[in-house]
Amino acid sequence: MRITLLSILILVMTIGAVPVAAQQETAPIQAPETVEEAQEFGLQILQGIPGAVQEVWKTQVIPLWTNMWSIAKNIWDTTVFSWVKGLWDQVLSFFGQEIEKRKPFIEEEFEREKEELKQELEQKIPEPGKTLWNRIKGFFPANETE
Repeated sequence: MRITLLSILILVMTIGAVPVAAQQETAPIQAPETVEEAQEFGLQILQGIPGAVQEVWKTQVIPLWTNMWSIAKNIWDTTVFSWVKGLWDQVLSFFGQEIEKRKPFIEEEFEREKEELKQELEQKIPEPGKTLWNRIKGFFPANETE
């Protein structure tokens, strides 16, 4: 039942997300007779686009998405959140107890691994004072005399 309700909600949100263009009465558009009239007409259209988009965005898109968000949040809070929170509390309490039990062992293991890594690094890096640049210069035979 919840899956069906959630699927319907997602479908409605997807369909409703497409803003409906504002319905306005406009005078019939006449074709321009000269190039200058066509340029002027094109400029008028281009100058009107930002205002139209801004108006549609403010009056239709933002309220629609705000409404969809509040509906989805209400559905989440009333149905899913309590179940997820209860499950999370159970998991956290179980693992929290287990972590507290094993904490001294984990710290001890961490220190041992840290010492092993230090020893490994000391073995693999025989010349720790040598910089990367000195190592690169060592590849070229002309630098061996220096």
